[in-house]
Amino acid sequence: MKHKLLGWISIIVLILVTGSLLSWYFYVPTKEITWGQTIQILDTGKVTQVSQDGLNVYLKIDVGDKYKTTQPQINSINSEISKCGDVCKNIVIK
Repeated sequence: MKHKLLGWISIIVLILVTGSLLSWYFYVPTKEITWGQTIQILDTGKVTQVSQDGLNVYLKIDVGDKYKTTQPQINSINSEISKCGDVCKNIVIK
């Protein structure tokens, strides 16, 4: 009985340690950029996801980089995505 319990505890510890190491390895820090830089990045067509929280806007691009910026007004990012047209048509807005 003790061996089974030690085996399960070992497995649980291994899973927890492996998960922590993987999340550290794949962590991508968010870079702060200006609103002008945000528009330039949108126009590249590499943005895959956008979310906003008040004036804060978060972008994720196809290689996994993440950016944070401040929009001049609420929903300015939506206007810029509309202006961008076909280049931005596949952006997921969260």
